[in-house]
Amino acid sequence: MKIHHLRNATFVIESGPHHILIDPMLSDKAKLPPFAVFAHKLARNPLVSLPPNASTILERVTACLVTHSQKWGIEALTHTDHFDKQGKDFRFIKIQRTSGRIMWAFEYMNPIV
Repeated sequence: MKIHHLRNATFVIESGPHHILIDPMLSDKAKLPPFAVFAHKLARNPLVSLPPNASTILERVTACLVTHSQKWGIEALTHTDHFDKQGKDFRFIKIQRTSGRIMWAFEYMNPIV
């Protein structure tokens, strides 16, 4: 098993033939607005770039898991630190390229208690 930490909550876990992408925040550095306006400095997100080998790692992804991105039907409330627009775009491109063989987690899930 290998674990690749791409940034923030974004990981890829390799286990045999399975490559699971966790919380795809794939935007370029500083392309998203700040998350907190009052509590922190106004730094645009993501704060760091993806690592140089990210493309190679992401090319092998076979499944995706979004841990949370509750938005209650309001796009502005999406947790972009766990599932941003580039992550969503990557999901659809990957499905098309693999003829639907890739499995993706549902965006809305009830917590397991």
